[in-house]
Amino acid sequence: MKPYYLILFLITVLLYPAYINAHAQSTNENLTEEQIALLDEYFNRSADLVDQENFEGAISYYDKALEISPNDPDILFDKGLALDTLGKTEEAISYYDKVLTLVPNDTDTLYNKALALDTLGKTEEAQLYYNRVLSINPNDTDTLNRLNLNATLTANVNQSKASSPITADSDALNPDQTLLVIVGVFVLILASIIIIELVARSRASKKQILSKTDKDKSDTDKKELQDLDDQWKGI
Repeated sequence: MKPYYLILFLITVLLYPAYINAHAQSTNENLTEEQIALLDEYFNRSADLVDQENFEGAISYYDKALEISPNDPDILFDKGLALDTLGKTEEAISYYDKVLTLVPNDTDTLYNKALALDTLGKTEEAQLYYNRVLSINPNDTDTLNRLNLNATLTANVNQSKASSPITADSDALNPDQTLLVIVGVFVLILASIIIIELVARSRASKKQILSKTDKDKSDTDKKELQDLDDQWKGI
């Protein structure tokens, strides 16, 4: 779980019971005492589930609370935060947007939306929301720290990109190495030709030897036959 999410949850848990009744009355004047009591119950149960890091369970109670008070910015924010923690970033942003429709200058929601946009890689859009936070509170520590971190990461990425051509050049062969490679390939080809030629000559030599042997044997056989023939004639 992201630590700053847990901190925000805990702050909300501590402050919420003190103002739940007044807040409910201000946001929904038509709420009955029974509905306000249910909101209080749902919030307490969701807070317990958040402490157990059971965010899916907490969301189920946020949904019940939103059925009673659909425009409650705190419930909308808490559900967005739970979705964000579960990695459902785009859905979380949709709830942050609902909060900002009701409370445009809520710095917590602006900051969380900026973080969510950063997570999605939408750094330029995220920057706009960081700037909105600073326009409301120039000394917002979380936002200033995050911007410093982003600046450091960007500088590292740019440095890496700048150094990558040097790495590529170092991997390339210099002219002397290229010449050696060419000479090596030429020598290899020449050696292959010589070996093939030697093999061919060896085969031809063997063939000639065999042919000569056959011829000599044939001549010997003829001579022996001639001698036998002469002997018969002498008889």
